Amino acid sequence: MSTTPTPTTQAKALLADWEPAHPPLPPALRQAFLQHVAEVLGYKDSTLDSEDVRYTLGQADQLGLGWAKASGTGRATALLTEVLSQLPGVPTPTGRQLVSFSSDPNATLDMDELTLILEGLQQRVGPEWEMIFGHNDTPRQQPEVHLLVLQASDAPDQTPAA
Repeated sequence: MSTTPTPTTQAKALLADWEPAHPPLPPALRQAFLQHVAEVLGYKDSTLDSEDVRYTLGQADQLGLGWAKASGTGRATALLTEVLSQLPGVPTPTGRQLVSFSSDPNATLDMDELTLILEGLQQRVGPEWEMIFGHNDTPRQQPEVHLLVLQASDAPDQTPAA
């Protein structure tokens, strides 16, 4: 009888598939990847799945990860500012960003907030970068929004794996 792997098992497998051909990730980045990717994969009714993460990793030569949560007035700016402060510079003209929003059903982002964040992320990396986007509503104790960005820079002269 086959069982569905847990989100943590899926995150570990995704990283294990990517790691052999790349330099080891710093321990803090590795731990953050496993924690936050497992969280995203564990969301019920999420529009992102493990294949989206696998595609994002693709032929990436460098990974970055930014995570933030915010609530109240100015939350979109706070999310964007915090996530951008955690992401590395953009060493290559191509790559992918996996962008995951999770919000309390009583605190969903409005279109202006969503646009501010997505445009800010796109400006950071440039027009040749692909963005994979997902959202889900997750009841929380506080009416806050969580944002995860997995940034995968392609190696020079590489194209993303399909």
